[in-house]
Order: sequence, then C-alpha cells, then structure tokens
Amino acid sequence: MELRPIETKKGQGVLGGLTNNVVGFGVFVLVIALIGIVLVEFQGTQTAGSIGANITGDGLEGVSTISGFSNVIAIVIVAGVVLALVGGFFLLGRR
Repeated sequence: MELRPIETKKGQGVLGGLTNNVVGFGVFVLVIALIGIVLVEFQGTQTAGSIGANITGDGLEGVSTISGFSNVIAIVIVAGVVLALVGGFFLLGRR
C-alpha cells in the first residue's frame, strides 16, 4: 500500500481548509464579542450626552450591525466548503 500526502486523498485537501475557516470565523466572533463588552463597560463610565457616551453608542451600533452579518458569513463558509468538496470529488473521480 502506497502512502500518499493528505492533499492527494479524495476530499482531504478541502477538509484541511475547513479547519482554517472555522477557526477564523471563531476568532471573528470572539473579537466582535470582546469589542462589544469593552464598549459597554466603557460607556457605563461616561455621563449621558457626553462625547464619550456618543462615541461608544455609535461603536455599539456598529458592532451590532457587523455581528448581524455573522450568520451570512457562516453560510458562505459552509457553502464554499460544500462546493469545494463536490467539485473535488468530481475532479478527483475522473482520474
């Protein structure tokens, strides 16, 4: 039996890329959550109507907006992996 690198096995190259996508998405979610926590804590130290309160309020609104896209980003990652797997199986199946 011949030992081949994992990239040459059917579908394994794509599955290796899945790990990078999942870790990247997890880091994205954690960074957004951390930014939100910091902004909430910082806003609690500001007086109402001050420049600091307005800036942190705008920051929280921005974090809320970008975190709303996390579902779309996750769907795109999953769709890309599925398409790559299907394409990989068809291309490697012809050999």
